[in-house]
Amino acid sequence: MERVIHPTKLGEIAGSAEPASTPDSRKTFRACVVRKDPKITVVPNFLGQSECQHLMDLAWGNFVPSLISKSADGSPENYAEDKLSTVSSPTRTSSSCMLRYAQTAVVERIEQRLATMARLPLSNLERLSLVRYRQGEYFDEHHDGKFRPRTVLMYLNDFTTGEDGGTSFPKLHLRFKSACGAAIMWSNVTADGREDRRVLHKGLPPWQGVKYVLNAFFNNKVMRHMERPAALQQWAQVDLSTLVSTSDGTAGRQSSDTLQVFVLSSMLKMLAVPGFATVAEVAVLLSGGTDVEEVLEASPRSSSTVHVFQFEENSTVKSLESRIAAVGAQTLNHLAQLRLVRLNSVLGFCDRGCGPKSAYLCLEDEGHIAFPLAGLRVTMNRGDLLLWNNVDWDSGVAVELMQTLRFHSSTGSDSLGLDVCFSDTPIRSLQIGACAETLK
Repeated sequence: MERVIHPTKLGEIAGSAEPASTPDSRKTFRACVVRKDPKITVVPNFLGQSECQHLMDLAWGNFVPSLISKSADGSPENYAEDKLSTVSSPTRTSSSCMLRYAQTAVVERIEQRLATMARLPLSNLERLSLVRYRQGEYFDEHHDGKFRPRTVLMYLNDFTTGEDGGTSFPKLHLRFKSACGAAIMWSNVTADGREDRRVLHKGLPPWQGVKYVLNAFFNNKVMRHMERPAALQQWAQVDLSTLVSTSDGTAGRQSSDTLQVFVLSSMLKMLAVPGFATVAEVAVLLSGGTDVEEVLEASPRSSSTVHVFQFEENSTVKSLESRIAAVGAQTLNHLAQLRLVRLNSVLGFCDRGCGPKSAYLCLEDEGHIAFPLAGLRVTMNRGDLLLWNNVDWDSGVAVELMQTLRFHSSTGSDSLGLDVCFSDTPIRSLQIGACAETLK
């Protein structure tokens, strides 16, 4: 007989964790062991509601069809040693978004909390993967891999009575209901290091609404490589308006057909393009409106997405996409959807972006963007563009450049800007293909 576990009810039994001194900065959490062998642990309130909202906000517009891992030659040896390729499969119909390490201060806080709960090195944590299940979508029975000694699955939203969308462990006759903020942790290997087939599990389809979960996998290898220098005492100050001006001396590219590109940081491969967008183009972006009645926030000080522009939503967006890809020396196929965002003034709360390269387009008359760990402060005007790398591959492995942590200061209390991200995947064709498949 199947045993159904409601994390919310477990939370009522376990009680609340230690009160947080700041929003969602959990110092302790209460765990419930629901099965001893194999050990499965539930933390009913591992994530705060605002953290869940923040994670979904980061993934907004960045989902691509989920893939499964497969051994190149089908051998169990290659699978056990993580010598795998990723392929699409009818056994998994959800969509996924891979976050960057420490993409925001909220993400980094969650990563550290996961390592504490799992009692495993933070360096072995893979990049967090946010998964979306629309109505009827699922992930059939699978194992997360012997090379991943531990998995933590977190639910990011609730379901009303009668909806499914939980997670089942068929061999253990266990099923977990989805509950916002709840985390389920289990080991994928036995005490003697063998793959534990008892923890085969399924991502169940929601029959109403959309299910969001966050997957955290601890690998048996070091995965996380970071470069985080101390903040510099002296900053370089750059005013982009002094680099170039239009024929009438005003900011904005206006009618100029030639873009001038300046290198501000060789380490971050940071480029500046004064007057990249015209005043008219900025006006079109600002008229995009909001996609939600209340913009999701992770704290009162954090930035949030106001509008995600569809690919080639209009002629202005189409032109900007093409020019941004050209400046970034990337294929248009890897350019994610442009995002209209509210700016923030707190270091670490700006979105570094899900991909290896990001950009920011200034939409206000005058704004300031600071990169304290890079010792750089840039004054921008309406239409100016900055573009930089989030990852350094010079050593042969992906090293996160934490010098890209930034904050904004502007003249307006409710200022907007345009965040741009290049994806690890050919996101454009994947999303368009998935949309076409849905319409069939």
